[in-house]
Amino acid sequence: MIRFIFLCLGRLLVYRRAVLMAFAWIARFGYLAYVLYGLVEWFRPGRMAGTLYRRRTLLYCLFSVGLGSAASFVIGRIWSRPRPFVRHRGISSLIPHKENASFPSNHAMNSMAVALMLLSRKNWMGFPFLAGSVVLGASRVVCRLHYVSDVVGGFAIGAVSAWAIRRSAAAKEAATYVLWLYDGLAGAMAAWRRRW
Repeated sequence: MIRFIFLCLGRLLVYRRAVLMAFAWIARFGYLAYVLYGLVEWFRPGRMAGTLYRRRTLLYCLFSVGLGSAASFVIGRIWSRPRPFVRHRGISSLIPHKENASFPSNHAMNSMAVALMLLSRKNWMGFPFLAGSVVLGASRVVCRLHYVSDVVGGFAIGAVSAWAIRRSAAAKEAATYVLWLYDGLAGAMAAWRRRW
């Protein structure tokens, strides 16, 4: 049944080569939008209070991704579900990928964790990233890298990790320490540049 579904999806999309290529590109490189956003927001100038709030939000996003990735690693060690292109030999993936555990989808998990953390911190960019998470998850299924349940499981783990970090006092302290350390290093670098 699973093989039939993947073959039908493949046949439907063969006639729409541009759509298939777009899904393949998103499945492979979609996460870079999240990385680029983080870099731009971290270094974007602004008022001190706004900059600190933005950077704290980005650190919470990073902590959420880290917690979700740790959970994914443990789940992968306990239950190593083969990917669709491994389990069903008649189905090939549309992009190259290692034959590691399929559940959960790390791309779906990380993108959902970031989107929900942005929303919880009242950042409007959470809405487009939430939509991007759904598209990224769908692209992983269309490219035959994951089952739908892998993506849904990734979304759930991402949501739980974002919720846990948002409620964690340790995450708040860690973010404060990282911001203090970054401010000290940035000040030292600025003083060094002025001397030369």
